[in-house]
Amino acid sequence: MAHRVLDRALPRYGQLLTPKEVAALRNFTRLSLPARQLLARLLTRKWPQWVPMDNLGARYRELGVAEAQAAAAELAGTSVRSEVPGEGSDWSRYLAELPADQEDPSPWLLDTASETAASLLQTPLPTKEENLGRLLLQALPAAELRRMGRGLGMGNSKGGGQRGAKGKLLAQVCEAARQQRPLIAESTENSEAHLVSEALTLGRRLCLAPCPGRAALGVLSELFRLESCGAPEVSYVLFTTRWPDFPFKEPAPPLFQDRSSLDAFLDARALVAGLQDFQRPTLASAEEDAQRAEERLQKALALEGNAFEAAKFQDPFRRRFTAAWCYAEALHHAVLGSPAVGAHQALQLAKIRRLRLLLSCRLSPSKRGRWYAELAKELSRREGPRAALALSAAGLLEGAPQAPAPVDLTSDGASQEDCRLEALPRDARWDLARRCRALAKKCDGLGPRWRRALDQVADGGWLPELVVRLIEEEESAAGPIRNLSAGKLALPQVGAGHRRMFDGFLLEELTVEELAMQHYFSQEGGGFQCGVHCEGAILRDLFAILLFDQMFDCSVEGAFVSAFQDAPLDLGTEAFYPSRITSIERRLAEIANMLPGELAAEVTRKMIQHQGVRLRGVRWDRYEEGGVFLSDAPKPEDPEGPEAQDATKTPATRRLLCTSGEVPCGDRSLGACAGALGGRVLAAALRLLCEDYNSSGLPDLLLWCWHGGRGIRARFVEVKSERDTLARRQRLWLWTLRGAGAEAEVCHVRDGPVQELGIGA
Repeated sequence: MAHRVLDRALPRYGQLLTPKEVAALRNFTRLSLPARQLLARLLTRKWPQWVPMDNLGARYRELGVAEAQAAAAELAGTSVRSEVPGEGSDWSRYLAELPADQEDPSPWLLDTASETAASLLQTPLPTKEENLGRLLLQALPAAELRRMGRGLGMGNSKGGGQRGAKGKLLAQVCEAARQQRPLIAESTENSEAHLVSEALTLGRRLCLAPCPGRAALGVLSELFRLESCGAPEVSYVLFTTRWPDFPFKEPAPPLFQDRSSLDAFLDARALVAGLQDFQRPTLASAEEDAQRAEERLQKALALEGNAFEAAKFQDPFRRRFTAAWCYAEALHHAVLGSPAVGAHQALQLAKIRRLRLLLSCRLSPSKRGRWYAELAKELSRREGPRAALALSAAGLLEGAPQAPAPVDLTSDGASQEDCRLEALPRDARWDLARRCRALAKKCDGLGPRWRRALDQVADGGWLPELVVRLIEEEESAAGPIRNLSAGKLALPQVGAGHRRMFDGFLLEELTVEELAMQHYFSQEGGGFQCGVHCEGAILRDLFAILLFDQMFDCSVEGAFVSAFQDAPLDLGTEAFYPSRITSIERRLAEIANMLPGELAAEVTRKMIQHQGVRLRGVRWDRYEEGGVFLSDAPKPEDPEGPEAQDATKTPATRRLLCTSGEVPCGDRSLGACAGALGGRVLAAALRLLCEDYNSSGLPDLLLWCWHGGRGIRARFVEVKSERDTLARRQRLWLWTLRGAGAEAEVCHVRDGPVQELGIGA
């Protein structure tokens, strides 16, 4: 992994490294191959972290036990390094041209076998207000901490399985140690040092040292990950993955030109990650986070004297690699994740100011609808309904659909600055339309008089008609609603749980989606042959397979910087669709005009052509050869396979096929599924994914018949259990699919007797 990262990232970003970091990388070239492999593996782990030495050979099988121990000794500086030259690699020659300091003799790894409690406690961590000694205590199992606590007179601590319980347990153990009087008056060892000394006797552990070499490899690895769309850095996966074959010639300009901009971006992204992980903040902590994000966003937006960073704001997707973008994300999470401010005037004003800042900075267009809605709510409380109504109307006007400028991909590159982007998605406009009507009723009362308030806001009287049309559109978006009595198919399980479960009459355990699928397999429910609880996963498979040439069109400027990309950099941004609109619409027109058999054959052909290629969103392990769905639970993986080679990887859930009985292989293939959907429906779904690839709200179930008794047909179903409501994004998908001619409905699973079919939500 380290060789691959250095080959790709060092020529592009070597100028960002400090002379000390360059000297450390030169030292890296003289390490033995096992030492480099172990270092590459440890770099993929969260840092800082103490790792047990005992299981390194079992965890990283390409090394083995003996080689792992020898490599650890070499990296810790306790053995003589192998004088291996850089093997004539391009990056080793490039390193020789960079300015460097004298080589630092500090080790790459810290080994508890050569450390003392005093040395660990005196070594601070650059990223935390802690030290290596406290970090070693955190690495101990909870059982060891409880044993230490009992030795200090603590009782049994409960709640070890709860989130954050281990940190609380460690704090209790340290506090108990501080309260103990030393038995020997002359002892200078403090209580925490005594605990660290005991931890040093509980097994050998390793930790990457806070040295310039680790910082250099960490920076280059992060840049490689950014430019390869988050490609895995584990050496086994990186070297064995089959990457897409596309005409990649010249890489795009670097994402960063100076180290300060890169460090600011990484710090901002770390702040975003911390806010996303922190659930249910208090009002005080949310205010502190919002204040910090607001100050840093304002500073990042100034961009004084940095023309390169300022130019990135003009690019629809390169601006995502700026500190300002990340701080806008952080401010979004801090403001919208905060508890209600209530009648606190200072907090109300601060929230209004921050939402106005987010709207003015023109970052994160997909979130602007939520910012408008939240700001209108706060303005209604603070300044009255008329001010909030004016703001909501401005949001509707901004979100009006615009015709994108055509982009000719046959020319020499497409300039993304010429692409006009729709700021607000349709579901956000539905929300603003309802808010406009509610605010207008507060202004001029109930009945038809509320329209007068809208007339006063917008010149020309366009607002009342637009609000009425959008509300009617949303109300009809859900379409048919089928009410299903669960008692006909299964019995609800008794007991508390995070997910509603049922016991089938054949003693099988069913989720609410699987229970609904059993209904649709029956003649009463439509007699479908096949079904998948996919939540849009199948559509994303079809997206990458059918639009492969459009995704990997290298004429789009700046979308490719590496041959190790499973998607262009702008996929999932508002720039993807406008930058390829000509070629995408041409391809979607071909798909829409295909007959079911032609579409099935096209999908099968593309599946065979790209089988096993790493593509964003595609899970090849849910298909057999030729695109046939797996219908049984997968067999245990080969112990020498990728999962075993990378013990740190969490296996993802696969969407397996359910059938009504014995179904021929051809009928349970992805091609049959696409053919049953039809070209027009599939083209409409792929277009919506082009506009918002990361969209949520895709229907739960996809059911189809290929050669069944009722002919070729398919249906999308959104399943809702008791006390579950339909989100606007789910309504948007149902509305889009039905508008293209698909069968799409909502299925409400109820415990009691129900009326089978209704209209509206």
